[in-house]
Amino acid sequence: AMAVDGVHKVEGGNTIAEVYADKEKLNGKAIRVRGKVTKFTANVMDKNWIHIRDSSTPDDLTITTSGTAAIDAVVIIEGKLSLDKDYGYGYVYPLLVEDASITKEEGSTVCGDIPVSHITRGSAERLPHPNPLVPSSR
Repeated sequence: AMAVDGVHKVEGGNTIAEVYADKEKLNGKAIRVRGKVTKFTANVMDKNWIHIRDSSTPDDLTITTSGTAAIDAVVIIEGKLSLDKDYGYGYVYPLLVEDASITKEEGSTVCGDIPVSHITRGSAERLPHPNPLVPSSR
């Protein structure tokens, strides 16, 4: 795994490297991090799980949220840092951001593994469809 290019610290927030370095101090506090979504898993233990990366470190940050995010989107997450979170069944997370809100940054594209209908929330009907009454220009 490699750090991603061009994803820098959000104003008033932390880089992923800083979160790892200062995790004892930040434990239980709300943190704010900008990152690029590298993995999205929906509906595991009633949460969506997102992994983000930034330019500060190859390490990723795992987030639980009720929101969604597309793979490769650049997002700002805000949530509570928890250390050594044990969900049982062998799921132990040394470092986790819980119940985060997700803000998609303008200019990042919506693409990836999530159906667009999940992201655009109902505007999918308005996507342009070819009009069957217009002869094709072939």
